[in-house]
Amino acid sequence: MVCKNCGAKNEDYLEYCEKCAAPLNEGSSANQPGSFGRSFVNSPKWAKPDFNANTISESDIPSDYFSAPKAAEPEAAPAQQASAHPQASVQAAQQRPRPAQAGGTSCPNCGASMISGQRFCNSCGARYEAAAVSSAAAASSVASSAWTGSYSAPSAPRQAIKYADPIDDRMFSYDRTEEARGERPSRSRNANAKGSSAKGGSSRGKSGARTAKPASRKKRGSLNIKLMAMILGGVVVAGLLIFGIIKLVSGGLFSGSAVTDAATIEKTTSATGDTVYNITTYAKKGSTVRFEGGSIEREEPVTGKSVTFAIPEQLWIPGEPVDPDMLAADGTLPVYPDISVINKKGESEDIVFEQPIHVPIPTIDMTVTSPNTESFSVTSPAVEIAGMVGDTTVSVFVGDAAVPVDETGSFTYTYNLTETGTVSLNVEARKNGYAIARKTFTIEYTNNAAAGGNTGAAAAAPSNAGDAVAIYYATDDGVNVRDIAGTSGNKIGTLSLSEKVYVISADSNDWYKIAYNNGEAYVSGGYIKKVSDIASYTTTPATIKGDDINIRSAASSDAERVEQLANGTAVSFVKDAGNGWSMIEYNNKILFVSTQYLQK
Repeated sequence: MVCKNCGAKNEDYLEYCEKCAAPLNEGSSANQPGSFGRSFVNSPKWAKPDFNANTISESDIPSDYFSAPKAAEPEAAPAQQASAHPQASVQAAQQRPRPAQAGGTSCPNCGASMISGQRFCNSCGARYEAAAVSSAAAASSVASSAWTGSYSAPSAPRQAIKYADPIDDRMFSYDRTEEARGERPSRSRNANAKGSSAKGGSSRGKSGARTAKPASRKKRGSLNIKLMAMILGGVVVAGLLIFGIIKLVSGGLFSGSAVTDAATIEKTTSATGDTVYNITTYAKKGSTVRFEGGSIEREEPVTGKSVTFAIPEQLWIPGEPVDPDMLAADGTLPVYPDISVINKKGESEDIVFEQPIHVPIPTIDMTVTSPNTESFSVTSPAVEIAGMVGDTTVSVFVGDAAVPVDETGSFTYTYNLTETGTVSLNVEARKNGYAIARKTFTIEYTNNAAAGGNTGAAAAAPSNAGDAVAIYYATDDGVNVRDIAGTSGNKIGTLSLSEKVYVISADSNDWYKIAYNNGEAYVSGGYIKKVSDIASYTTTPATIKGDDINIRSAASSDAERVEQLANGTAVSFVKDAGNGWSMIEYNNKILFVSTQYLQK
């Protein structure tokens, strides 16, 4: 603060000038802008103070600055006429008696705390000099004297001065270098000084602009982070969208199919050493996986992601003869497991396997020595069959007739042809119910008696007919032939649809003993039908008239077609079946043809 009397610079917290003791808060013009109730001279270009808010510390403040007791402020003297000239006021102040300093740490007039080197009391304005302090009388004189300055006494008793905290940076001059750095408030101590408003405003404007840059950079950095986060989020969303589209196209998402992945097959071995296949089916939770194999059916609900069935290889071993053409080049039988998945709606979906299971089929060496050619002609119905097998545990069949094998593996058999024409005869070696070896022969049989036109002759019974008394034929295909009467008997063969049967006798349980493969066997009476007694059974030669004539299993156009014969085919007429149908015998079968297509 600049003294208006002498122009000396004082600290903001002082009430009296340190040089001339003039009051620093009296006589101000309240209507002067920026005066804050005080009058100031124009501030010169002062150098920076010796200390400021950046250099002062609490250690620079006297320890007794706040704790020293203060005497009551003396009542102000009546105001004197102010001097018209500031110099007169200074001279009057210098003529005022000075009280002696008591101890050098407090004002001898009012007892206020003094700062070392201070010439005037900041509380009462009394002036003192260390050399002049010599007696108590001088101190009393100073205390009773009134100051005759050029200012007016206050109209009311002066209140005790409340000083600002010495360490408050507003007490000190402001360093504009710090303002430029954005480290200090933009308002300085001399902001209201004459001429400082425009300059200070300009300085604050520049400082504000400069300090705004870091905030702008921070804002841009925040925007960049947000932009990167948005880009990453977009990439993730796009990835999820693409994944969903792929699953939708592949049928895995929102698909009605209960199958979720391709089934797998793993070949392993059980604890007993048997081959087992672990078949794993992947399906939706809540669906059911069904397996069917032969007479076995099994269903398992899907409680997780898949169901695994352990299927022994023996299950796929055929229970009936297998055509060798069905075997692979390595002799194995390709098998595709019969597995399906049933969804929650009850809809069934078959599992498709890319590769089959190859079930090994045992092979047996079989050699047929008679006949010695695969195609030949005969005029006698008896055909001699002979050969040898490498495994004596196998069974040999000529047609449907079982042929015994001796301890050396040899077998012999006489097969009797019952029909003229071309006959295909199979010789098979079987094991475990399926064919493991087969030899096929084509035989052309010519009956001289039929060719000569002899009629009315009784049909000759085959050499293995025994005591046959009647001729029957099968009314169904695959009729079981057993070794004893009843379903408990072992199946030793089957009868084909319309096959001719020589019946020996019948029992009370409707089972018939028949001549079968040079021996005797049994068949259920519900699957055969009588033609006539063997004594009255006669045939006459006949031919088919017309092309591709249907030959049926009964005297009806609704009956199953068994054969389709060409024009001129030789057959044997048995008898008239009524309703325009004729019973004939062809290729050891009892058949029916429309009479209009038969030439007798």
